[in-house]
Amino acid sequence: MTPSKSENTISPLTIIKRLVMDACCIFTVLTLLLLLIQWLIEQNLEKSINAGLFLMLLPLSLCISGARMIRTSEQIPTVGKVILHPLLCLGGIFLVYIPYMNANHFPAGTALLHMLVFAIVYSVITAVVCIISMATHRRSKDKDDETYLAQFNTAKNNRKD
Repeated sequence: MTPSKSENTISPLTIIKRLVMDACCIFTVLTLLLLLIQWLIEQNLEKSINAGLFLMLLPLSLCISGARMIRTSEQIPTVGKVILHPLLCLGGIFLVYIPYMNANHFPAGTALLHMLVFAIVYSVITAVVCIISMATHRRSKDKDDETYLAQFNTAKNNRKD
């Protein structure tokens, strides 16, 4: 007899598969966005494509995919989601952005300033998402609390013959 698994548990292989598949999708989108931005700036991609930069997008994609999995997880409390999601996103950008800035000889303060700007933008977007989520949750909760009132006359059912 094999022990039965709980319905709430997911196998580690399923988690790894989901993480890698999401990371591949994110990597593709980030690569296309980066190529588009470089093309818009330079109009010539032959000299601007940096293979090292594109390879650094893979760990960033894995971090963003992990953050997305944590954000959508039902096993992790909301406080954990709120703390871990930005840490993984900022950590992924730290893994990619700081080496890129160092390789291109930017001053150290520039990288930190950009990270601060990203953190502020992330906070604003998160606040907007939370406000929208709270409003829609409150609206759906109000709809659930309403009791059903008969819309049609039920005299036919109550008629005495």
